Amino acid sequence: MSATQLEIEYEGSNMIVLHLLILYLAVGVPVWGYYSYKKFKIDILSHPGKRMTYYRRTVIELWTMAAVFAGYVYGSGISWSKLGFGGADWGWLSILFFAELVIFIVAPLIMVAFVRGYRETMDRQFQSIGDFLPGTTREKRFWIVISLTAGVCEELLFRSFLFYYLPLLLPGLSGVWVIVISSLIFGLGHCYQGIKGILSTAVLGGLFGCLYYFTGSVMLCMLLHFLIDARILALLPRDKSVGLTL
Repeated sequence: MSATQLEIEYEGSNMIVLHLLILYLAVGVPVWGYYSYKKFKIDILSHPGKRMTYYRRTVIELWTMAAVFAGYVYGSGISWSKLGFGGADWGWLSILFFAELVIFIVAPLIMVAFVRGYRETMDRQFQSIGDFLPGTTREKRFWIVISLTAGVCEELLFRSFLFYYLPLLLPGLSGVWVIVISSLIFGLGHCYQGIKGILSTAVLGGLFGCLYYFTGSVMLCMLLHFLIDARILALLPRDKSVGLTL
């Protein structure tokens, strides 16, 4: 039996795994994330140590979902190169979206350093997730783990998985709609940040989706996602950025 025949047979008999995974991403993650974060905001008032507990749980949840999909890929015999783990194809659109994401990383760092009043603007933007941001040196060190986890796992799930699954579920679905749908699911997964958080992460997800679509490389998305999350350490509100050591 050829690799292609094996893949088709596996898809037909094991799509239930993918159905459950998409159900959890589209419904479970937003609902569970919203209520668990709401509980966390209450717990953190009297137990500051709960932040590390919340961090660890977030890391475990993401790696567990990623492991489920990785297990499916391994069992189906799907080539990882079909899921974005190959060389990148560079064209002018690829370069455009790559540049936009790089600017997204660098511009705030420059503006915080040189534009008067911009840090106050960033502080207001962080208000919706202020309780989640690291405060102690230990938490700031672990933030690197969270950033790496989000970069690898979220891109594997919201880009590699969704770009593979959605065309299977809806044959003939165009690349544009795959980008739109995956970005909306990505945004909803951050509903604990409020409406602005949903919209901003959906837009960011759209940029990642375009980069993945035009380059074929999810590894670029993983790297840039990690850097975007890690740069928060340099943008923390003043009361949390004091004494930052990594």
